[in-house]
Amino acid sequence: MRGVTAAELLSAWEQGVGQPSFRRALILLSAASPEWSAEQLARLSIGQRDARLLALRERTFGAELVSVVTCAACGEEMEFTFSTADIRVAALAEQASSHLSASEGDESEPLSLNFNGYEVLFRLPNSTDLAAISGNPEPGASPRLLLQRCIRAASYKGAQVNYSDLPAEMLDRVAMRMEEADPQANVQLNLSCVRCGKQWQAVFDIESFLWSELNRWAERLLLEVHQLARAYGWREADILAMSPPRRQFYLEMLGK
Repeated sequence: MRGVTAAELLSAWEQGVGQPSFRRALILLSAASPEWSAEQLARLSIGQRDARLLALRERTFGAELVSVVTCAACGEEMEFTFSTADIRVAALAEQASSHLSASEGDESEPLSLNFNGYEVLFRLPNSTDLAAISGNPEPGASPRLLLQRCIRAASYKGAQVNYSDLPAEMLDRVAMRMEEADPQANVQLNLSCVRCGKQWQAVFDIESFLWSELNRWAERLLLEVHQLARAYGWREADILAMSPPRRQFYLEMLGK
């Protein structure tokens, strides 16, 4: 993964506007990993994908993250700060750099789980799965469909069985094993209200967080381009090629 220029980041933002979250994530990763094909990136597990998004965020906006939450108990709005190191699973960062280093489209070795005579072979969910189940109109169907796509084989006491034959407890255990094997895909923040003392956990979604930041950054940058282009007649490409301090210098000169 490499750093991206302002022009490349702005192009990725433009491509991602109006797209579902899983596509936005792949667009951002493609900009930072041109040596990887779209198929390779799509076959990263969700945790490996998020590890790379976290690294991209660190390279682009720094390691410090600031978020705002509202306490469900008393309505207090709180701002809290944490770092990428606080939510990074180290093993996932290493896996993400080496995953799919062989031929394009390869997948990691399947995982297995045995319980009460049942044996299930499965893999971790990836972006191709999210794309396949997106838009399903059935309420609450996504987790079940995602699990079904990821199970490669199932048997009971040596005899092959279908997905529909697996008991709910076995499916729950498979889902739990997936979370254990891909922890970066489900990052939980421990929060505490400074007003009423309520404590709870909240899911941190790096894709949504990074995209919100990118939206704000793009709006600010395009406004700067507009101001400088109107004042000096410069091309957008030339303005984007400037460093942020240099652009800021010219913007401050306009106010004098």
